[in-house]
Amino acid sequence: MATPPSRDLTDAVDGHIRLIQTITRTATSDADRARLAAVGSEAASFAGWLAWDKGDHGSARSWYGGAVKAARTAHNPLLTAYQIGTLAQFEAHAGNGVEALNLARRARRVLGEQRPAVAEAWLLTVEASGTRWPATGAGRTGP
Repeated sequence: MATPPSRDLTDAVDGHIRLIQTITRTATSDADRARLAAVGSEAASFAGWLAWDKGDHGSARSWYGGAVKAARTAHNPLLTAYQIGTLAQFEAHAGNGVEALNLARRARRVLGEQRPAVAEAWLLTVEASGTRWPATGAGRTGP
């Protein structure tokens, strides 16, 4: 079974994000807004992945940054660390190893000392990716 190209999914994801934003504006409780921020974080991260896959690094960075901001708004440290780690992964593959390492360490700090082992293991792989790619911007073009 073939998978659709990223360019074919972009409009649907953009529509999904607009719907999340519309619903968030009408949310009446802080708890609902926090849950919707988490949903928006995941959607923005997916939009970032699609942009990365298309080789649009500027948009990918912007979407991943939005995903981090929305995760913070959701008051969800694990989601925030995941989104920061995902941005770190992107930066590593884009050839920005120093930025990737800094972001991975920041994600670890968000979780504190009691971080889940699986998160620690994943962040260590992200850090390893940051040391693998040269700091020339000549990393891989997509996920």
